[in-house]
This record gives sequence, structure tokens and C-alpha cells, in this order.
Amino acid sequence: MSKKLVASLRLSSEQLSSQKHYDFGMRALKSILVAAGNLKKQWPKENESKLCIRSLFDVNLPKFTQNDIPLFLSIVNDLFGETEKLDTDYTLLVEMITKVSEDLKIVPSPIFLNKCQQLYETLLVRHGLMLVG
Repeated sequence: MSKKLVASLRLSSEQLSSQKHYDFGMRALKSILVAAGNLKKQWPKENESKLCIRSLFDVNLPKFTQNDIPLFLSIVNDLFGETEKLDTDYTLLVEMITKVSEDLKIVPSPIFLNKCQQLYETLLVRHGLMLVG
């Protein structure tokens, strides 16, 4: 797993666009490992490959631009092959976001709900963050 995680970060740094907020160094690896450790505590009997892919996505996908996401997915697919990503049930989170959105007269589109979910996942693995835009 460690070789695949490091390879995914190396390939991402080489092939994805150059953005100031992208980090593929030791700090990124530590965040992925912390996320994987939290997932392992939550699902101790789950396949570690699934947990690693899930943590890799949770840590990296929210910060990527739309153009870089397909390339990143391709890199992960090449390295991890047919291993499935572990899905988490965010039904309660989506219900609450939808309710609050309707109270605030905001249309909870699928893109909005996805970004809210990514923000939540980011908060689970980061100490601080900044929203831009």
C-alpha cells in the first residue's frame, strides 16, 4: 500500500496541473495516513486497499480543479486496479444539508451537496482550511 500511495502522489505531482494549493509531499502523505487510520478504526475488518483509496480520495479530491479530477481518477485506477472505493453513508448529512438549504431558500443541487460532503470530509482530516470562491 505504501508504494502505491507514494506512487500516486508522485504521478499526481508530475501529471496534474501546477496549482499553488496542491501538495503532494510528506504533509499530504501524512494526511492520507491519518485519514486511513481513522477509517480503519471505523471499519476494522475492511480491506485496507479500499480504506487507502477512500482516504486518498477524501484528502485530495476536494482541492483539485475540475480538469484534474479525471486524470487523478485515472492515476488511482492504474495503481489500484479493480479495487473498489469504500463508500460512506452520508444520508443523514445530505438530509440535514437539504433541510437547511430549503430553510435558507437555497436549491440543494447535486453539485452543491457533493461540495458540502467534500467539505465535511476535508474537515475530518485537516486542522484548518480556507474556502475560496
